[in-house]
Amino acid sequence: MKKRTIIAITLTVLLLSASLLTALPISAAQTTASKWDGTYPAANLTATFSGGTGTVTDPYLLSTAADLAQMAANVNAFDAEGNYVGTNYDGVSFKLTADIDLDNKLWTPIGGGNDTTGEPKNFFSGYFDGNFHTISNLYVKPEAKKDAHVGFFGYILKKSGTPGVSNLGIESGSVTGTARVGGLIGRAKGTMTIDNCYNKANVFVDSTANPLTGWTSAAGFIGQGDGTISFLDCYNTGNLTGTYISASTASIGGFIGYTTTGAGPAFNGCWNLGKVEIVAMSEGATAIVGGFSGYLKVASNVLNCYSVGEVKTSIFKGGYVGMLFGQQGNASTTVDSCHITASLNATGLGADRFIGGADANTFTAASGTNTVITADAAKLSLPHPDYNFLYIPDSMFVTTPEETTPEVTTPEETTPEVTTPEETTPEATTPEKTTTAEPTGTTQTKEPDDSGCKSSAGSVLLILATCVGAAWAVRRKHE
Repeated sequence: MKKRTIIAITLTVLLLSASLLTALPISAAQTTASKWDGTYPAANLTATFSGGTGTVTDPYLLSTAADLAQMAANVNAFDAEGNYVGTNYDGVSFKLTADIDLDNKLWTPIGGGNDTTGEPKNFFSGYFDGNFHTISNLYVKPEAKKDAHVGFFGYILKKSGTPGVSNLGIESGSVTGTARVGGLIGRAKGTMTIDNCYNKANVFVDSTANPLTGWTSAAGFIGQGDGTISFLDCYNTGNLTGTYISASTASIGGFIGYTTTGAGPAFNGCWNLGKVEIVAMSEGATAIVGGFSGYLKVASNVLNCYSVGEVKTSIFKGGYVGMLFGQQGNASTTVDSCHITASLNATGLGADRFIGGADANTFTAASGTNTVITADAAKLSLPHPDYNFLYIPDSMFVTTPEETTPEVTTPEETTPEVTTPEETTPEATTPEKTTTAEPTGTTQTKEPDDSGCKSSAGSVLLILATCVGAAWAVRRKHE
């Protein structure tokens, strides 16, 4: 009897241990994104989403694609008579708690509309913390008469609170519009901060079905910025293509298209790797095109910024084209420690135009230098060591002999790296290696992922428990 009791206790412990280990949650790196089904729910202004109260310290939690669609539906709600019945979420905070896959379903920008001269009634005035999550497979292509503010966010406007977007990445997709078009934001206005964000979606400007007059603006990251906006540690890798532009003046950039009104924006540690190309424009139209920005009309501070993508306007007829800015319109603009490797392909212009605009010589360089470098020049150091989850291409890092020699030029170092434990151990612990490798990934899950080991251990214990149980049953049968 005593032996049976001991065996029963042992079997129970093994089964419980196996259950606990196999039931442990996997790491965030292994979770799948929440996929959108393409439908918007009815507006529900009392929605509480997946938790939270909407305050700064207790933001509403957006844990599913359905949560995100509900928020967008609430911002964009109009009744049958065209009256605005939604909410701008002025002063309300949101936090994304999962990656979202929009599955290439047609996405309506959060805020914005077809009013190109005044303020649309539906705009977003809240604060959105992406929490280092991403939006993938974004597809935006509004109806012809409703595409004046186009992007994942169509229009962000400051009211009484302080809006902003942080820690969010547009991982893939395409955005098409005619005016104020950007991968992340179509237009932002007022005092706010956009930081630690990126866009990889391709942006298209096409006014074939909706001819425009006056101005249009577009860029890979944000189409137009008005007022005092701080852009910190943000980047764009999506290509911008103007397939046909009918506006009398088009301001096109890799990172931002146009800035106007207010004290002006500030850019620090921002860069563009996307290609900027205008394929066709209407007769008599003027193009202002730059690798980083189209037209910085108001006084701006541009510090530690980079432009790497190609600028191509082979059908250029009039206006300004530059590798960094198309045009800089205020003498008090400060451009400091900015660098370009972009190539310039524009009719009648050379490949060394840092700023194409007529006021190019009036900007002030603070204490640093502004340089034009070629692809073969020494690699540049980044202005900030901590870019959180932002992807930093290897080409943006300064390489030292200590870093490059073991990996590239010395066979003795690279060959044992895979086969010899003695070589791989120092590889992981060398500070030089961890410094350059860390920004290329994400910091969503910096802790080592041991969920696989836990699951394996659970499986082994489960098998062991099964064997013990079977042996016990056999023993009892023969007693």
